[in-house]
Amino acid sequence: MMGFLGSILTGIGTVLCCLASAFSVLYMVSPGKAGEKRIIMLLSAGAVPLLAVLSLHGLQAGRLPVFGRSDMLLFYALSVIATYLYVALQHRMRGISVVLVPYVTLCLLLGGSAMGQQVQTSPAAGSTWLGLHVCTAFIGFALCTVSGVLALAYVVQNNNLKRKHLGVVFERLPPLESLDHLMSRQIGAAFLMLTLSLAFGVHLARLSGVGYEWVRDPKVMSTIVIWGIYAVLVHMRTSAHRHGQGMALVTIAGFILVLLTFLGIHIFADGSHIFVAVGATDF
Repeated sequence: MMGFLGSILTGIGTVLCCLASAFSVLYMVSPGKAGEKRIIMLLSAGAVPLLAVLSLHGLQAGRLPVFGRSDMLLFYALSVIATYLYVALQHRMRGISVVLVPYVTLCLLLGGSAMGQQVQTSPAAGSTWLGLHVCTAFIGFALCTVSGVLALAYVVQNNNLKRKHLGVVFERLPPLESLDHLMSRQIGAAFLMLTLSLAFGVHLARLSGVGYEWVRDPKVMSTIVIWGIYAVLVHMRTSAHRHGQGMALVTIAGFILVLLTFLGIHIFADGSHIFVAVGATDF
């Protein structure tokens, strides 16, 4: 019964996000000005049943619902939705939904296709340290995703200005100054969250008593590379006072690695860290 209810709720949330994706594309190519509020409303409405699904899974399993590809992709998609809604409502950032919303919808479709698969949990499933590690990691990756989409919008808008293509796309996307400022804020927040996640993860690995085996874990290695890229971005912004196209291109590189981490490793590799799965249970 619980599985059937979860499937229904996931289907409702995914359909609403699909509608939001369609409206985001129409908003970008249509001359009409209405649409952005509709996208936000549909995305918010879609997030409610998806959050309910994660809550049901967590209550049923008695742990944080991040084990298994379906839950991980759902958790990640909801993190991105929450970050985007904050950016869209707090900063009135328009236009970036044309990339972000279809991307989130793709994650939901991939996660939905993995529902019902056998989930293998780790001995540390109920650990507070694991919860902190996972939550900060997902928030960090969501911020990386939004900053990457902002960087992509910056590159598109910059090219539009250089080539004097001042059409519908140019009007829909935010000005370069706004994109640069908000991209910088997301980069700083992402770097902080990734740093905390790595710190919690190292502590968790130490408690597992497996030495330095955690370094060979594919998700750990990819996260460290992403963290390094964002460390470079923070340095470029704060110390070298770099702005513009260069910052945007490096940010896009970080976003591509996030794609590889969540749409690559989480789909083709095991859901649990190797060092957590084989470590001690006393966390």
